[in-house]
Amino acid sequence: YRFYDPDIGKFISGDPISIRGGINLYQYAPNPISWIDPLGLAVDPIAKLEDRGYTGVTRTSGGGLDYSDSNALYNKRPGVNPVVTIEYSGDYLKDFERANTAAKLNQKSTPRGYVWHHLDDYDPVTNKGTMQLIKQGAHQGISHSGGVSQYKAATGKSYTFPARKGGRLCD
Repeated sequence: YRFYDPDIGKFISGDPISIRGGINLYQYAPNPISWIDPLGLAVDPIAKLEDRGYTGVTRTSGGGLDYSDSNALYNKRPGVNPVVTIEYSGDYLKDFERANTAAKLNQKSTPRGYVWHHLDDYDPVTNKGTMQLIKQGAHQGISHSGGVSQYKAATGKSYTFPARKGGRLCD
């Protein structure tokens, strides 16, 4: 039996029988809200995306969504890289600006109709993670865990969005 502390987002006892224990026996617990679905009422986010016409989205090993091979990924201008690695800041707008710079968009704001998605590959040692520039319709209303959730679990700090005027939130 394992005890879970929701304040720190981890099990507080080691995995007694090595069920998916991996390297870290105290790894983050799965989301208790979406981990199981005894009534079968949860909608699979990939099925929901396919219903919206977005194909090629895959699930990562951590359970998040990866848009790198999908038709939702930005491809409007040559020379723009829609998949970039940035240092996380703890602030959505700063992350978006860093991603815009790394992608070589040559603009401060995200292109209209697109949002930056924090892939669930946050590395607490380097404080870096991958951002993907995707169509807004492929992100809105799609429940998922991303790098922001991992950042909060690793640092204990929630992401901020101080200048919400016209900004677009993504995870």
